[in-house]
Amino acid sequence: MQTRLSPPDRSVSVVGGRFITPIGFFNERLNHEWINRLPDEPLMFRQVSPQISTDGFEIRGGAYLFGSPVKMEYMFYGGNGFQIQPGAPPGLTDVADLGAISGGADLLNANALGGRLGLWIPALGLTGGFSGYRNSHYLLGFSDAMTVWQADCGWRKGNWDVRFEYAHNFQEAADIIGQNIQRDGMYTQVAYRPYDADSRLVSKTEFVYRFSAARFHGLDPAAVAATFAGDPEAGLAKARATGSGSLGPTTGAGGAVCTIAAAGGAENART
Repeated sequence: MQTRLSPPDRSVSVVGGRFITPIGFFNERLNHEWINRLPDEPLMFRQVSPQISTDGFEIRGGAYLFGSPVKMEYMFYGGNGFQIQPGAPPGLTDVADLGAISGGADLLNANALGGRLGLWIPALGLTGGFSGYRNSHYLLGFSDAMTVWQADCGWRKGNWDVRFEYAHNFQEAADIIGQNIQRDGMYTQVAYRPYDADSRLVSKTEFVYRFSAARFHGLDPAAVAATFAGDPEAGLAKARATGSGSLGPTTGAGGAVCTIAAAGGAENART
């Protein structure tokens, strides 16, 4: 549930409740089945930049700068943060797997602060922004925190749509596993749809190509696999899923747009 208070021009809005966390551009504005041009999200959002919602408060808005064609937009927020649910002592895989460090009910008093500042030139179809996110301790009894910063830019004009994002995640984990974890990820995506084609069938066809990559420091694939006693194959699979293993390039799949689609993609993860 969400409550929003804002003036008619929406230069400032106050939001309370649960909202999509505006880390970068993709998570808030493109990560929806009816908007995302491919069946899944870029690799970097699985283990580098979290795709989450926040329970808390947000101040956001936008306005043109001094009568210019440049519009500034801003979002600043605070609320619940990442946390490993209290229970058995966590193993290496629990700390390494960003998917296991989720939000939810605030059981640890873990809090997060963040924001995004962006510029938009509608006449040129250009957008760009910078995001920051700081999560307090995510495990009961430890002070290790997590910091994410992210840059995004895009261009949409006529039949073309081009996107790029880069993220860096510094996860303090020395008190838990003896070393910190650093994650870097990026994706770039190019889409072309001939809206102005004479054929209705052709005008509803979109071609999409995406390349995404992620790289990690501070994780040992063998150590992650060893946490799965008696099932090393599952451990290696988990290591690959968390990005702590070595993966060769793989080819992504296309997604349907209206009645016809053609798409391609490539992903790569390595330590």
